[in-house]
Amino acid sequence: MRSRLVTLLLLGFLFSLASAQTKSDSSRVFKTHSLQFRVYDFISLSSFKGNLISYKYHRSDKTAYRVGVGVRVEKSKDKSSQDYFYTDTTLFDLDLNFKMVTVNFMLEYLKYFNPGADIKMFAGGGPLVSYGTSTENPDNISIIGERYNYYKKREQDSYEIGLTFSYGVEWLFQKNMGLHAEYGFNITYFHEKYVRELVGSYPGDNIRLDNITEKQNGFRLRDRGALLGLSVYF
Repeated sequence: MRSRLVTLLLLGFLFSLASAQTKSDSSRVFKTHSLQFRVYDFISLSSFKGNLISYKYHRSDKTAYRVGVGVRVEKSKDKSSQDYFYTDTTLFDLDLNFKMVTVNFMLEYLKYFNPGADIKMFAGGGPLVSYGTSTENPDNISIIGERYNYYKKREQDSYEIGLTFSYGVEWLFQKNMGLHAEYGFNITYFHEKYVRELVGSYPGDNIRLDNITEKQNGFRLRDRGALLGLSVYF
């Protein structure tokens, strides 16, 4: 008899707790959880450069935490040549193939200033960790003169740790879906390493290959650019 009474009391408490939670959720503008998908540099629609996937947890309509992983990829192919200024003669002609990949991990605290409005403004920031690598290789090399030098290969690795800041607007076009546009910038301490292989030849000399390694540290302020995204709340 006592166990049945305890069970009934426990069930009644859980039911009342669930009902209170449902009423609380129904009165809120934002649902508690969401996934966000953001695209870098959406203004220049010439090429896709990467995206940022985030999970956002709303403590209330005015405050939220967001953790995200971003991947950014850039590729390009450009013509390059060298002129010998004494004779105005082109000494070589080549294509430069460039590729860069950057991975970011960030955690942000967000503040919503007007959650009851149709267009909701927010701002926030938090820690950031980033790793990037890039390579540049020549292709279709055409040597014309006797004197020339060019990079056979360029490689760069970089690590960054610091703070990221964001501000933007969000519009909920459905109860569980929203569009947002934002702009951001980073303040970081960075460490970079460059490795270059230089090929050169001058009259009277043999072709030589120089390996050059450089390291650089310091602080950097860099804008993250404009992002457009979609939020799915649940």
